[in-house]
Amino acid sequence: MRPRLAVFGLGHGMKHATDLTKTPYGELIAVCDKNPEKEQAAKRLGARFYTDYRALLDNERLDGVIVALPNDVHLDAGLECARRGLHVLMEKPITPTLEEADELIEAVSRAGVKMLVGHHRRFSAKLRAVRDIISRGEIGELIGVSVTWAMRKPDDYYTGKKRWHAKAEQGGGPLLINVVHDVDDLRFTCGEISNVFAYVANKIRGVDPEFTAEDTVAISLTLRNGALATIFATDAAPSLWAYECAAQENPIFWPSNEDCYLFFGTKGAIAFPRMLRVFYPGPEEGHWMTPTRVERIEVPYVDPMTEELAHFCRLITGEDAEIVTPGHDARRTLEIILAIKESAKTGMPVAV
Repeated sequence: MRPRLAVFGLGHGMKHATDLTKTPYGELIAVCDKNPEKEQAAKRLGARFYTDYRALLDNERLDGVIVALPNDVHLDAGLECARRGLHVLMEKPITPTLEEADELIEAVSRAGVKMLVGHHRRFSAKLRAVRDIISRGEIGELIGVSVTWAMRKPDDYYTGKKRWHAKAEQGGGPLLINVVHDVDDLRFTCGEISNVFAYVANKIRGVDPEFTAEDTVAISLTLRNGALATIFATDAAPSLWAYECAAQENPIFWPSNEDCYLFFGTKGAIAFPRMLRVFYPGPEEGHWMTPTRVERIEVPYVDPMTEELAHFCRLITGEDAEIVTPGHDARRTLEIILAIKESAKTGMPVAV
């Protein structure tokens, strides 16, 4: 059985729609986008086109829906799918607020459908390798993690129909659009986060008074296992140090061949995504004046978003029983992002 699927939103959703036409996992039936100019893209995909997702749902026989709409309409779209008994791949964040997340999770549970939330990096072979190395104790006890995400988004990312990207009240800004991935990556590889302290700024993009979202953040985090982490992120500066260009898992980003995550333990360190393990060789305990060895960890390439799509289709057919990122798990990541916002607002650390 190939699940019959629709895609809501042909921005980020275009990758899902295209994958459905190139892989055997599911069948693309229809797409929806408010921009009527996207109809030509739908024709190239061989899918029927709608500008209203409710009209699409009224007219098409489906098994599931991929929701890649603006953050502030995730709840409405998700509730509509649940009401109709359709499985959902909901792009991250699950919703902009915890109250909406709870409402959506409850509706999905009540309807008896499955919801996978699109933290697609959990399907990265490299990130899974890091998680396994840490869990096996190969770098000793985890001490800390350094995360950098710095890129410059084009000005038109915040104009026209994408104006919501600039609005904090609509779920815009790099915290809910980008850093939510990095927070989820930390949780996935290193364990739960218990405390956050953050500063945010919008001194660059905030020259436009309608730009209410942040453009730069600096965050300190404490993990439940006692390790410390930092995240610096900005969408206003060109750099080589951001997951998208460093991991080289999405060809639309220029590759950097640099690292964006550094994991430190008592017996070694890992540079990600170059997958370099640094350690002291030999039976004796090394220290800062003894030689270090650097080994490259070989990991086969996979496309995380394609793997995520395959998992979603297998959830629908029953081939996969356990959801990699269920609603309650994605809610936890959202809770941390909102705690970061609260810390920046109050100037105080926030326990999660």
